[in-house]
Amino acid sequence: MSTRRTLRGDGWFAFVRDRQWILKFRVAKRWPQHRIPRDIQVESHVRRYVRTFLQAEAAERRQITSRSESLDDDSTGLRSGMTFRAFAKMWTDGTLADLFPDHIKRKRSSRSDRARLDKHILPYIGDRPITDFTGESGVALADAVRHKLPLELGKDSRRHVSQILHRLLTLAEYPARILAANPLPAKWMPHGAPEKAKSYLYPSEDAQLMSCVRVPLLNRLFYGFLSREGMRATEARELRILDVDLSNGLVNLDVNKTDEPRSWALSPGVREGLGRYLERFRPHVRPEELVFVDGAGRRPPGANLARALRRDLHAAKVTRPQLFAETEERKRIRGHDLRATFVTVHLAGGKTETWVSDRTGHKSSVMIARYRRMARSHQELNLGDLTPLVDAIPELAGATVGRPAAGGSGRHLRLVSATPSAPEENPGNRSPDRGTSK
Repeated sequence: MSTRRTLRGDGWFAFVRDRQWILKFRVAKRWPQHRIPRDIQVESHVRRYVRTFLQAEAAERRQITSRSESLDDDSTGLRSGMTFRAFAKMWTDGTLADLFPDHIKRKRSSRSDRARLDKHILPYIGDRPITDFTGESGVALADAVRHKLPLELGKDSRRHVSQILHRLLTLAEYPARILAANPLPAKWMPHGAPEKAKSYLYPSEDAQLMSCVRVPLLNRLFYGFLSREGMRATEARELRILDVDLSNGLVNLDVNKTDEPRSWALSPGVREGLGRYLERFRPHVRPEELVFVDGAGRRPPGANLARALRRDLHAAKVTRPQLFAETEERKRIRGHDLRATFVTVHLAGGKTETWVSDRTGHKSSVMIARYRRMARSHQELNLGDLTPLVDAIPELAGATVGRPAAGGSGRHLRLVSATPSAPEENPGNRSPDRGTSK
């Protein structure tokens, strides 16, 4: 077949290149190109294919236009003239997730994102229309926000602010279709801070913390659970009684950060410890109630978990400098490092990455591999395993929780041996947070 063969029509033409028909067709001022399947060679068949293809393309463009017009309607809440502030609010309050559930997940970090927006972004560009963020002028507006960030702001914080701005402009492009394209180039995002050294609790330090009655019981129970089960603190705080099957020693975590339900067998010490805590301090607990709540209705530390943990370690006379040092090379111990304690100790004890990820929810072995070096050091130093939770906390030790009868729910557990006399001050009734200032 001659490579000079050409077919023409209204707004299109086709030619042969390397024994394949190539179609070029007009869309506004552009001429996109389309490869016609190689098995279509006869000219009449080519013309028939082109007609069908162009009809489908026109129908798709009409659908896109109709969608864009509907988004300009006030009924959707999205308008091409809306301000950056209004669009950002729709993102943080979940309105965008409701409008586009297939493309946008409801935010779990909306509180911190709103704080960064209010402090670093909205004062400068909040009243600008979204449509101002096009081309070089859009890049200039974004650069102006980044240049106004305080110099003392850390690299990671600067990157977080930039990520919020980039994400909002990406959503304005699609699925909102307010912008034709996100104007920010691929390399616009700044680098974060280099990885810092992090710490974890040695088993001896964990035992020291668990046995310190000066620290509220609920705090110690919460810290000990995180170190022995590997759950995220945000997940553990929302754990309900009905999620924990103490009869069979199983925890079911249906709602979590990765949206992938998981379940695993509790360690015997945690199973026994939780049962004794509920029996002794919350005997009339209901299935829908949270696990980590004391008799006065107080919850364990949340947003101030890192500060509370360091304060409670000081109270327990844990003094290893690496836990409290904050330098350019090292981070102070944080609440998240209780997960690091779990991973490190159990990898050192010979548990597999699969066993660990079943409990932590890590989706990549790369994340777990980061703890390998600490685990090898832990093993070489022969630091040992964590003390079972039921033995580590004095208020829970020394009694046996009765097992429910076969087929029972296990919700109300019975102490079958003599219960020691209650201490003068009930640690479960102290405030676990002791202040929420950050």
